[in-house]
Amino acid sequence: MAQRPGGGAPGDERPSKQRLATRLEAVRARTLDLLEPLSDEQLTHQPGPEMGVVLWDVGHIGAFEEVWLVNNLSQGERSLSALGERFDPIAHPRAARGEMALPSRQEMLNYLRDVRKRSLDLLDQVDLASDDPLVRHGFVHDMIIRHEQQHQENMLITLQMFGGETTPAQGPVPQAYTPSIREPLPEARVEVSGMVEVPGGTYPMGTEAHAGAYDNEKPQHDVELETYWIDRGPVTNRDYLAFIEDGGYDQQAHWSTDGWLIKDALDWQAPRYWKQHEDGWVTRTFDHVAPVVPDAPVVHVSYHEAEAYANWAGKRLPTEAEWEIAASWDPEAGTKHRYPWGEDGWTRERANLGQRGCSTAPVGAYPDGASSLGCYQMAGDVWEWTSSVFSAYPGFEPFPYPEYSQDHFDMGYQVLRGGSFATWPDCATTTFRNWHQADHRQLFAGFRCASSEAPG
Repeated sequence: MAQRPGGGAPGDERPSKQRLATRLEAVRARTLDLLEPLSDEQLTHQPGPEMGVVLWDVGHIGAFEEVWLVNNLSQGERSLSALGERFDPIAHPRAARGEMALPSRQEMLNYLRDVRKRSLDLLDQVDLASDDPLVRHGFVHDMIIRHEQQHQENMLITLQMFGGETTPAQGPVPQAYTPSIREPLPEARVEVSGMVEVPGGTYPMGTEAHAGAYDNEKPQHDVELETYWIDRGPVTNRDYLAFIEDGGYDQQAHWSTDGWLIKDALDWQAPRYWKQHEDGWVTRTFDHVAPVVPDAPVVHVSYHEAEAYANWAGKRLPTEAEWEIAASWDPEAGTKHRYPWGEDGWTRERANLGQRGCSTAPVGAYPDGASSLGCYQMAGDVWEWTSSVFSAYPGFEPFPYPEYSQDHFDMGYQVLRGGSFATWPDCATTTFRNWHQADHRQLFAGFRCASSEAPG
């Protein structure tokens, strides 16, 4: 049934050194923009063991660049400067970073600046046409850019955790973060409801076409799928509120054994950051507290909550293969696309990405970003939980280092797909794989449902 994708995707364009330097500077400008309004308390406070410290993330950005764009490209050993060694994630696991003595803000900014100067100097000497897969077509430079983009989202997740109620376990919580950029988001332009039928057959999963894809997205391989149905849009706050009002958090039948135990132990009654007032539910997004928007995608729910909702609704969560095909497959062309809307790059009319609005947009706000099969907002707004555990594709080979993917395979992490409003377009392709623990609610994560039977 399925054909292999045709010509190369935009990621296959042969980048110039000037274009790589421009992208490196653009992503760094955004990092500095995120840091500029932060107090020292916001920079150094750890809100919980599930998230780190913003200033540590900043140091890790510099250390990672020092390893890959300085030491490796200067033919040196993979060793860090004395400062860079403090930001090794293996030596310093996330839960312990709040106890570390960190350099000052200015020391960290100086470190980022010095590493970047050396990186750009070495870029002049790199042969982008080399047979070395690390440098060919700018692979390692693209990896560094996307690594920094991913840590920007991590920092925003941490900053979202500030400004809430103080608990004995947390101690004093820093004041809420005020985003430096908060552009207006579009209203819904089309009504999105119901489910899409995806015919059973053999489909290609993963990618070989995108030169900058991570190792866990490869190799492309065939998957056999039975006919299934998948929601046209992500589950909305209105949908999820119906689950709450029907006693969804009090009915064990909807929950897995682990989910029920965790829900009870942590006293979950609604998505994280929701509070019930006399006149309804309100939620906090950074420093903005407002009534829950009915048509926006539900966000800050765990995998366990998503699964319970799906069971309550008489559906299930999609597998990551089902999610990927619904997002990427073009039945007319008989091929798959890099983005839900096609091969062309992102624009603001296509998806809520790039940290511009710092919130979710209503479902139906981006009709230009719909997939060929008719699913909406499969890139941006919220990461979407799937029922799949993060594991290797057949024929997987780690590159350029096993710690990114291989060390996390088959460890119980659930796969998320699609990207959130805090994700950059580079990391929001239809084959990109994110993964987290099933009880994590701090993520900008929601979901959509699937079914093996026709709806209704």
